[in-house]
Amino acid sequence: MRSLLNRHKNISVLILGLLMLIACSVSAASEQDYVSEAVPKIKFDKSTHDFGVLNRGDKVYVEFRYTNVGNAPLKIKEIYSPCGCTAFEASSEALLPGDKSVIKVRFDTTDKRGPQKQPITVITNEPDDNVKTLILLADVFVELDLLPGTFVKSGVLPGSVVTKNIRLINNGSKNLKILSIKSSKPEVKLVLKSNRLNKLSQEELQLFISIPEDVGRKFTARVLITTTHPLYKTLELKIILDIAGGKKKLPKVNTRLKVPLKKK
Repeated sequence: MRSLLNRHKNISVLILGLLMLIACSVSAASEQDYVSEAVPKIKFDKSTHDFGVLNRGDKVYVEFRYTNVGNAPLKIKEIYSPCGCTAFEASSEALLPGDKSVIKVRFDTTDKRGPQKQPITVITNEPDDNVKTLILLADVFVELDLLPGTFVKSGVLPGSVVTKNIRLINNGSKNLKILSIKSSKPEVKLVLKSNRLNKLSQEELQLFISIPEDVGRKFTARVLITTTHPLYKTLELKIILDIAGGKKKLPKVNTRLKVPLKKK
């Protein structure tokens, strides 16, 4: 009888031990889950900003406000954009849960025209989904425009003549005059039919480039067009030509030998 009671007692102790072990395991797992859930999380008030209609040359600013809605410190590790027209300013300090901060962005419309969509990538220390994208929208109005502003061509032969039609567009409400056209190289000529440019009209100019026989691998030049426009007084046409079979120009070497004078 006593042996049977001891056996029941041992079984009870064993069951109690198993229950305590299971309870400790559940408690440890719950604590581990709680720790794993302590992560930062960024939330922006908005991810897109539309500047509306801008004039070329405008430099505009916007602030993207954000909050750390997680339960661990948030840190912005990197901000970048494929366009050099944007600049950023943000704090590198860790943001505590519940705190707010801003990313300041500048957008430069120089050399821009028409509808613009500029992405900005923000990388945080979030363990998951740590890459966020902000979008800048704008429509850049150009009152006096040169199309194309940069003329690029490859496979140009030495000794050939390259031609291109260039459009000078007046989108404004006033008549203009072309005062002068100056090229950085004598091989480049830009010819126009009239020096008058009426409002809401365009003038076609003819570009002629005489490529020298002894040209190198690349031919570059600039043409400056001066007008009576109060803001766009000077327009620039850039020319970049890759020469087929062009020789790499070596620096000039002084071949004259300096012979020391003999002392008598």
